[in-house]
Amino acid sequence: MITVISGTNRPNSLTAAFSRQVVTELKSQTDEEIQLIDLAELPHDYFHSGMYDPEKTPTAFRALHEEKLLPAQKLVVLSPEYNGSFAGAIKVFFDAVSVHEYALNFKQKPILLIGVSTGRAGNLRGLDHLSHILEHMGGYLIGGKLPISLAGALVNDDREVVDSATKATIAKQITHLISI
Repeated sequence: MITVISGTNRPNSLTAAFSRQVVTELKSQTDEEIQLIDLAELPHDYFHSGMYDPEKTPTAFRALHEEKLLPAQKLVVLSPEYNGSFAGAIKVFFDAVSVHEYALNFKQKPILLIGVSTGRAGNLRGLDHLSHILEHMGGYLIGGKLPISLAGALVNDDREVVDSATKATIAKQITHLISI
């Protein structure tokens, strides 16, 4: 199983648009099961002071964790640029799952990182920050980081990725991830 994490809780985000493109590309290149964790669809009741207590974890969050993250053999993490880094929602998500089967969440799993930004750097700084966290939790980052710059110009009004060069670059990174 390959799980894609759309790393913002902002509805209808550019990150979600590129996450859907990654899912589409994965499905075109492999017969492996593909799952999407869209942080915009997470139950909001998991973020509370008791989130570090497995006994207080909401059932919906626990199910998402057990069905989409733990069984994943590979991950694709997409992160928007927020204030020169990544969205706080993804850090909270990582913190929440870290108290549940810590070693099984990311340890030795190949991870492709993709940054999404309306600016020129494709969230490279945020990807650097995120890579340190994922490596600390045991993830194995592959193939460098894929920065997607000027993301708003690469999608249509329906939030579909339409830029052929960007789609080709994503396809190449997915091919590399699948080969591992």
